[in-house]
Amino acid sequence: MLIDDLRGMWYLMLKDLRAYYLKPPNISWGILFPFAFVLAFVIRDRQDLETLVPGLLALTLLFGTSSMEAIVITFERRIGALERLMLAPLRLWALLAGKLLGGMVFG
Repeated sequence: MLIDDLRGMWYLMLKDLRAYYLKPPNISWGILFPFAFVLAFVIRDRQDLETLVPGLLALTLLFGTSSMEAIVITFERRIGALERLMLAPLRLWALLAGKLLGGMVFG
């Protein structure tokens, strides 16, 4: 039973990565967003880059992955894919872990 849940989590993560995360707009946004964020704070506060970059990159990863995860879940709910996933022979914790795993790998 645990092997089936782990396999389901793996394939759910792969599905989310292919369908939502690894699209060109997400990749380009993930590359450009940290630079725009750093540039905005450097221009505004004239702070040193060595102290600013680690925190801003952490915030970028947090907001980028968590906002994408929310979009994926609401989109799948709207098109009815989430209901089909709930009917799959997969426990709820494995379904949620597979969804979260996709966002973690993307981050």
